[in-house]
Amino acid sequence: MKKALFFAIVVMAVSFASCKKDRTCTCTSTYTPSGGSSYTSSSTKQYTKVKKSDVAYDCVSYTETDEDGDMITVDCTLN
Repeated sequence: MKKALFFAIVVMAVSFASCKKDRTCTCTSTYTPSGGSSYTSSSTKQYTKVKKSDVAYDCVSYTETDEDGDMITVDCTLN
């Protein structure tokens, strides 16, 4: 019984410790004006000792088009 309890505590401790990591959100933005050529830029944001679910809201891909037909596409990945 003591061995089973000890094993369960060790497994729980390891699972909690491995969830928090240093993470990086890398985004590539592409701006495409309605009548011209597009250009691309990139940015990186560092997170220290966080769960993936805690920063996933801040690392989101999206596409927007304004009333002039200019389009912005942001493609983000969380590592």
